[in-house]
Amino acid sequence: MSSFAGPPPPPWPRPGHPETTVMRPPTSAGPYLKFIGLWTPVLGMLFVVLLLLASIPFETMQEGTGTPAGIAVGSVGVLIAAGSLLYKKHRAQTGTQVIVSPVGVELRDAMGFEVRLRWADVTAVGTVHDQQSKRQPLNTRGGVQVQTPVASSDGLIGWGERVVPRRAPLWLREHMASQPTNPQTGQHSVAISFSAAGEPGFGNPLLQQTHRYRPDLLR
Repeated sequence: MSSFAGPPPPPWPRPGHPETTVMRPPTSAGPYLKFIGLWTPVLGMLFVVLLLLASIPFETMQEGTGTPAGIAVGSVGVLIAAGSLLYKKHRAQTGTQVIVSPVGVELRDAMGFEVRLRWADVTAVGTVHDQQSKRQPLNTRGGVQVQTPVASSDGLIGWGERVVPRRAPLWLREHMASQPTNPQTGQHSVAISFSAAGEPGFGNPLLQQTHRYRPDLLR
């Protein structure tokens, strides 16, 4: 239900409708480098931990081998971790699509998340946090928790509909359930980032559509 009084809102167009435009995240190197840059502190800590853990037994077995072995083990571990992160990022990039129509904006991703935000219910353009980049804090030796990075960019914010897949982790489903709802309509607080629809900048296709349908948000 729309937050505006009046007749029922128009239905969402079916996939392939001539009035819909499908957009996808960029697959150039830039987003991947930015993503890995966010993880650099965590990867650096992982390298140090692996270096220390590996150097002790090697140094015990043969003096002088601890540091080189630790560096080798740490480097391999970081490369494996970085490769796994990039694979997940690529799967998310290629599995995400944004569908724009005169009714509003829909986002669907590889995990099964869906967000629908009508143009009439967009309340602002502001900072949007990527839900896929959220992770539980990493536990290191000694019980120290390392907060994992969360990617963010500008995007559309408002009241809309949200579908959270059952296969999503319990902590993430609980986090999503704790988000605000509109007390008048029951709609969820949702957001769709411009980066989910293309390269950042003034030429971003979702930003251009925002200029078309809700220019008041960009004044």
